[in-house]
Amino acid sequence: FNIKRLPTEAQLSAVTGIIVRDFDNDGKKDILLAGNKFDVEVETTPADASPGVFMKGMGDLNFKCLKPFESGFFVPYNVKDIQLIKVKDAWSILVSVNNERLLVFSTSNPMPGKGIAMVK
Repeated sequence: FNIKRLPTEAQLSAVTGIIVRDFDNDGKKDILLAGNKFDVEVETTPADASPGVFMKGMGDLNFKCLKPFESGFFVPYNVKDIQLIKVKDAWSILVSVNNERLLVFSTSNPMPGKGIAMVK
């Protein structure tokens, strides 16, 4: 194994869910992560700096972090977990958020130039 630091954008807050997959079908594995932690003790400030991160695989274990408007993935919430599921021959990402509705993102029909699209 070789140790390699994740980009700064992946270290802004707590991470509670990670999915590794080729989301944009370019033959390179990408990393999707989400987190934050709002439920903390009174004397501790919330860890709320992450809007979620789509890390596009560039090859050789190098990644480019895309901004939410570039990737289509935006979850600046108290995320508890993210899971990949298959629905009718297409992959979707479920994002569970504390005290909120379940968020669903699709990888099958993303917006042009993006790897993920929010399902409304």
